[in-house]
Amino acid sequence: MATRRPRGWRLVLWGASLLVFPASGASAAAGQVRAQPAGTRLSQTRVLPYPVDQVWGAAIRYLRVDRDYAIVDRDEETGYIVFEIPLGGEAKGRGALEAFSTKDASGRVSTQLQISTEAGPTHLPHTLLEGIAKKIRSERGQAPRAPAPKPKPPAEPPKDEDDGRPPSMPAPVDPSQLLLD
Repeated sequence: MATRRPRGWRLVLWGASLLVFPASGASAAAGQVRAQPAGTRLSQTRVLPYPVDQVWGAAIRYLRVDRDYAIVDRDEETGYIVFEIPLGGEAKGRGALEAFSTKDASGRVSTQLQISTEAGPTHLPHTLLEGIAKKIRSERGQAPRAPAPKPKPPAEPPKDEDDGRPPSMPAPVDPSQLLLD
């Protein structure tokens, strides 16, 4: 019977080096970034403290004008945009943006954005969300302040039946009246 050998430390070090130095060799020297493998879908989500109608226009302008991506399909009512990502040469990848209304932790009306990509560098969804956030901040200014929390009224102490007087003993009872029949 053959015995199974444990995996060696060389394999572990090789795997760790891929995590630490993902773009190694000539591509790193050329400044290229490693793209994700085909069929891998990357996604990133972010909540922006602006209403959907303000974020929607800024997202379209950012993708189309600032990034020069082709918008393949969009529907404001359902809140999605499908766009093409140029990968170099004739190669293109697809990405999708979803936007819907929500409330942030402080209770103000906000927009949750999710960007998914099927191709391109692994940092692309995060970079796109950061770009949209910067664009809307530059167009609309700082987000509106969160509403101030309503102060809670001070808790009332429990009311005693005797209105704060010291407890009193029950009235004395004549033991002859306690006879049981």
